[in-house]
Amino acid sequence: MNGNGKGAPSVSRRNGRDRKGRFDKGNPGGPGASRSKLDEALRPLRVLRIVEAEVSDADLRTIVATAIEGAKNGKPADRAWLTPLLLERWQLERLANDAGFTRSLLATLDRVERLETEAKA
Repeated sequence: MNGNGKGAPSVSRRNGRDRKGRFDKGNPGGPGASRSKLDEALRPLRVLRIVEAEVSDADLRTIVATAIEGAKNGKPADRAWLTPLLLERWQLERLANDAGFTRSLLATLDRVERLETEAKA
């Protein structure tokens, strides 16, 4: 509001805000960050698809066998790489027995793929 309590708030012509620093009515705002947040959320899926396309099953077996040997011989990097994979496998096997979880996981994957397709459009 203006100084007499009536009318529209005073607006700074430089940034579209009133005297209290709030955005004025009708301020269109910026472009937002939803696109970059979506891109960030989908990045692991895109990386996984690239790896799947470029690494053969034989290559993957060789990589894993090498990491297992390294872990057995005390190499911290190999242990650090294998441990989360093994824990994830155990968790997925445990949860895979739950039909509700499996349906939920498949529905989530479908939503991610739809969002990725929409983001490309």
